[in-house]
Amino acid sequence: MLRPRWTFWLLFFLAAPAFAAELPQGISAFLDTHCVECHDAETKKGNLDLTALTFDLQDHKAYTQWVKVHDRVSDGEMPPKKKPQPKAAESGTFLSALAKPIIAADRTRQ
Repeated sequence: MLRPRWTFWLLFFLAAPAFAAELPQGISAFLDTHCVECHDAETKKGNLDLTALTFDLQDHKAYTQWVKVHDRVSDGEMPPKKKPQPKAAESGTFLSALAKPIIAADRTRQ
């Protein structure tokens, strides 16, 4: 027996926000501690508002921003030297938690 097409679309639209919206565990705390002070809606240093940036890695603009966030932290550019620095283990956890979904999104794109 075939199910109506609307069933597929209903399930798709119910599942899509959950797939795209949630920050992986280990990212939020790091951002709150080391990033949001300068990259929020009010300050927006570098024209980056992390509080408004979605974690929809299927969206090219959001994907590109998250890759930049990863790379800046990985290269030691962020947080800036004059700000308190995260411990190496904390940065490593953050980078790993961010890299996994970025790599998965990149593979999906290919």
